[in-house]
Amino acid sequence: MSHAALVAALQRGNPFVHSTVMFRNHLVRALGGFRAALEAAEDYDLWLRIAERARVGNLPETLVQYRTHPQSVTGRKEVRMAFSARLARRAAAERQAGRPDPLDALTAPPDWRTMRADAFFGADARDFRLLEFADPEAAALDPASLDREVLKGLATRLDHDERRLAQRALLQFLSRRDRPSWLSRPRLLALFFTLHPARAIQLLARAPRAEP
Repeated sequence: MSHAALVAALQRGNPFVHSTVMFRNHLVRALGGFRAALEAAEDYDLWLRIAERARVGNLPETLVQYRTHPQSVTGRKEVRMAFSARLARRAAAERQAGRPDPLDALTAPPDWRTMRADAFFGADARDFRLLEFADPEAAALDPASLDREVLKGLATRLDHDERRLAQRALLQFLSRRDRPSWLSRPRLLALFFTLHPARAIQLLARAPRAEP
């Protein structure tokens, strides 16, 4: 792929496999290397910043075998990775607009559960307070803490990976008796199918029988 094509691809996701990347040491040092605030997506954030300062390329040959498994970072920190990737894209958009990078002041991964609504990433945090219910360990979370406005326009704000997480989160709500009244079954099902109809059918077919 050409530099221009890869720059465009980076706005949607990560087109590089970390273990295959080669770069100029002095450039990465000048950029500050990986940033702690982007937990599980430090590499994606770095590729975005490199592409703003240098040309990038992808070799056409397959030169590595990549194995995925449930205990990988991708498997264990799926929601955190998606959140960090969104913040990386938002920060890139600010830099490209000539504004300061909002992540420069962060020295640790931000907590979407406690982030104020008027913070720069406040709207993103609101979305991820919903998406974190996709995590298998989210059974202990209280749906009553969600902002009831979060479902409005949600489908337009999510990328492909986030939509997958959102459908898993909505599926969990469908099976819970403690969900707030505004998370009505018809409303959940409508959004569930809007996000990805084919995947919705597959998820419902595999899911335990939902409680009314």
